[in-house]
Amino acid sequence: MLLISEKERKEIAKDFSFKPEGANIPTKIADVTTLAENLQKERKREKKAMIIEISPIIKRVKRDTSIGITNVKDANNNVVYGIFTGLDDYRNITWARIHMDNGITLNLENIEDAKRWIVIRMHAKIKGSPFESDPLFEVNDPSIEAQKMVQRVTKTEKLFDLIRRMSGSEMVDTLRYLGEEVNEYSTLKIVKSKLYEQVLTKTDHVYEKMSSKQRGIEAKILAAVEYSIIEYNPENGYIYNQVPLGISMNDVINHFESNKIVKDSILSEVSKSDVVSHNIQTEFENISEEDKKSEIF
Repeated sequence: MLLISEKERKEIAKDFSFKPEGANIPTKIADVTTLAENLQKERKREKKAMIIEISPIIKRVKRDTSIGITNVKDANNNVVYGIFTGLDDYRNITWARIHMDNGITLNLENIEDAKRWIVIRMHAKIKGSPFESDPLFEVNDPSIEAQKMVQRVTKTEKLFDLIRRMSGSEMVDTLRYLGEEVNEYSTLKIVKSKLYEQVLTKTDHVYEKMSSKQRGIEAKILAAVEYSIIEYNPENGYIYNQVPLGISMNDVINHFESNKIVKDSILSEVSKSDVVSHNIQTEFENISEEDKKSEIF
């Protein structure tokens, strides 16, 4: 998650930046004082935490994490972020230096800390910065963490609801699509449990995959490969009855769109061969509506 969006940066460039009088600089600088004051008001209004901790990324803790930040340039919007302290004898801008040895704790109630945060969040060594590059530090903002949790719970609920509305064969297709093996010993309860496990352990990945409009046809192609209806190897790609369908999954889907006869032929063979899907669907149809709602299967 970005610490500041492109939209916010454009707004800052348009409404909250200025060129110091007499400064020898071709760009504007961000009005960090006003931005800091606005940040304080916003977080208080939205009842967000006022403490932000910035700490070294644990897996890289052995690296030197001592850095000093003076300013950061947003080249896309032609704005420089830094705490302006004046001009030197040559009319160059002078900046306050923000020291970060092993991280820093900022109290946004303090205007100086709020100004520091406006600058720090832009720096390339901060995870989540719009210019992030080989980051050394990560941000622990309780408000951001809470937002992430709400998003994760929302995604989980949506995915669970989607699974509840699936038929048995759709569950099998979905599990294959997510990369899970479905063998002849699988039961409806096992398949559904595996789907729930995928959602709980890989929420973002599953949500992204399930958002694809092509997931249904991809699942059928994977089933065709599983039953050797379509041959696949990384070198030659996908082949059906000695006819090349393409190297990638997208190639096969495009082939299907341009050749309905081949598509229908493959899907027909999948329908006849997919014993696992047939068995799970039969089991699903034999369960009472009451039991489906109570999810005891």
